[in-house]
This record gives sequence, C-alpha cells and structure tokens, in this order.
Amino acid sequence: MLSNLTLVIPTCRRPDSLRRLLDFLERKKVDCRILVLDSGEPAAVARNRAAIAAAKLAIEHVEYAVDIQPSEKLRLGSGRISTPFATLCEDNDFVLPAGLQACLQKLRHDPLAAAVQGHCLIFQDGPNGQFDLMDARSAVPGIKGKNPLARLVEKFRFHQEIDYGLYRTDVLRDLLDREVGVESRLGRALISSALTAIAGNILNVDQFSHTRNIGSPAGNDREHALECFARDAAGVFVEYASCRGMLRDAILSRSDNRYDAASIEHVLDLIHLTYLTTSAPPDVVRFMMEQELVGVPFATYWSDDRVQIPLQDAGVADQPRRSAITRLIGSMGGPIRAKVSDRSGHLFANTNVRRGDRYYRIHQGFADWCNNRYGSNARAAAETMMVQLDLFALDGAKPARMTTA
Repeated sequence: MLSNLTLVIPTCRRPDSLRRLLDFLERKKVDCRILVLDSGEPAAVARNRAAIAAAKLAIEHVEYAVDIQPSEKLRLGSGRISTPFATLCEDNDFVLPAGLQACLQKLRHDPLAAAVQGHCLIFQDGPNGQFDLMDARSAVPGIKGKNPLARLVEKFRFHQEIDYGLYRTDVLRDLLDREVGVESRLGRALISSALTAIAGNILNVDQFSHTRNIGSPAGNDREHALECFARDAAGVFVEYASCRGMLRDAILSRSDNRYDAASIEHVLDLIHLTYLTTSAPPDVVRFMMEQELVGVPFATYWSDDRVQIPLQDAGVADQPRRSAITRLIGSMGGPIRAKVSDRSGHLFANTNVRRGDRYYRIHQGFADWCNNRYGSNARAAAETMMVQLDLFALDGAKPARMTTA
C-alpha cells in the first residue's frame, strides 16, 4: 500500500517518543520505508538503535552530530530518500496510514500535483495517561494554477501553512535545500509552503493523515507574523529580502513561468503585504501599542486574550482555540454541545478501554472543528474519528465506543 513512500522521522534526545511511534507503526503494519535521522547524545542514540533493531519495519537509521542544525539534518537526510514520494513526522507525533494512503493515491494520479495534504489532529499527552484532543487543522483548500505565480497568489489567499504534507520527493528535496539559509521558524514555514505551490498543484483529502503534538517544544514551535514583526521588524525585512530572492529564482527556474523578474518581485511584495496586514487586526495592534506605552512586557500582553482571541476569530492564530470550561453532553446523534461545568477548561469524553477507563479530554477547539465540519453528525463523527485514528494503539489497548463523561 505505501511501499513507494518514505516516512522521514527526525529525532533528537527523545528515545521514548521514537519507540512509541515505531511501536504504533508496527501495530498498524505500515509497509512504507522509514528513515530515522538521529542527532541525539550517545545514550539516546544507543536506545534508538535497540528500538529500531527490535521493530519489524523497514528502517534506515542515520546518525548525525549532536550540534547539527535541524534544517541541515533534514536537507542531508532527504538525499537518502529512495522512493518517489515522502512525508515528514516528528518523533513524538504520529501518522495515520489510511490518510497517507489516500494522499498517496491522489498524488500518484495527478502528475501536475506537488503535494497532497490531509487534516491534522492537534493533540497533547495529558497526565496519568490522558490524551488531550486540542484542535484540528483542515487540509489546505486545493490550490491549482496554470503557472507558479498564479498558484502562489492562490496559496496566500488562505492564511494557512502546509504542515506535513505528502510530497513528491524531488519537491521535498528542493524546498529543504532552499530553506536551509532561512533562520526564523516563520520564514521556513512560509518558504516551505510557497515553494510547494511554485512546484505544482497542492491537493487535499478529507481524512486525517498527520498529527501535531503541541505538548513539546517541537510541536509548539510556530511563530506568528505579527509576533515576529513586533519583536524584530528590522530582522523581518532583512529575512524577507532574502526569501523574496529565493522565491523569485524558484519561479524563474520553472518552465511554466511567463513573467519577468521585476513583475515577479512586485507580485511577491503585494502577496506578503497582504499576508502581514491580515495577520494584524487593527484592534489588536491598537491594544499592543497601548500596552507598550504603559510599559507592559511583550510576553505579558502577547498572551492576553485581547490579542489571542481576535487573532483566532480572524483565522490567523497558530495556537489551539481557547474557550470556557466545558463538558461533553448531548445525544449520540446530535452535535457536540458544551456547557461550563467545572474549572478545568476541558471538554471531557470517557472512553472504556481494556486497561480500565481512560479519559480522552476533548477541548473546545476540537469540538468546534467537529461542529463546523459535521453539523448535526458531529458527535457520531467524533466517535468514528477516534476509532479511525486508532489512538488506543499508542498503548496497545483496544478501542471502544465513546460515552458521555
């Protein structure tokens, strides 16, 4: 099913996370090629070697120096991909084989497509074995265009980056090569998405293919454009000049391009101006200025709801949506409805598993996503989704039906 796909797993200092991911993939009988790029200390690398040797999977383990930059490790590692398609997965995330298969099938059948993306589940490991379903990101809307600049304009209509898509290998290698010199996380995210659109169409599937663990530094490493601008506007413009040249050259190298360098640069400027202004709702900027004038530290007011909630309402926040404290209620056939019930801030669902009752905490962001997408079928869809995701396979337990907490 996935034999012509390589799953690239960068890892560093998290042998327990890597072992959990490999155990999950083995239980799911994943038949893709797995490439583990390891830059941990000797003790962690030794534990990874043992876990890889024990796994009944097709794994290549490549070791790097402890101090190698993550972007350089990915660039070098991409040269070892031997299949026509590839995707990335952090060691403490996981991928969903059914979603990957759907992405792979779509990419195979469209020679003009550079990548395919499924939905992404945002989760966090809770205390005492709990599993927090924080939010979900829908796959980016399909992006198609007759030339690379048109595709880039279309891509920036949607304020969403391409997290963990499934790529043609040559596309992934090219974008990893080009983004090595980009220092900021925001810059790398923008460049990666832009280069993918320049390379070809970006398709989507209505299935979950990847997850993102926001309970770790690697999973919570997103930067917001307004945050970067407020912290270091001069640095943003310096990096933009470099990225602008990189994107211009990538477009000029395409055989389907029909614009000269000056026209490309002008459109790139307009695209990114729109991106920046969309990232800065006037009320938020006004509040930030007021805080600066009275000496409030940036870190204090940036986390304030008067900043984060308007960004979320505008659809440009990178953090999971916040809400009041809620508990899952309602009939199995109706929408997920919530009411304030305690001070935990969570929407609860109690699921019976083989090792006793295990709580999956459903946060408001995830409930909202289900409601917005599935309407009156949201509760049933959420239950089906948990089975499809096979989250229970993370610890070997058997799935069971969702029951109201």
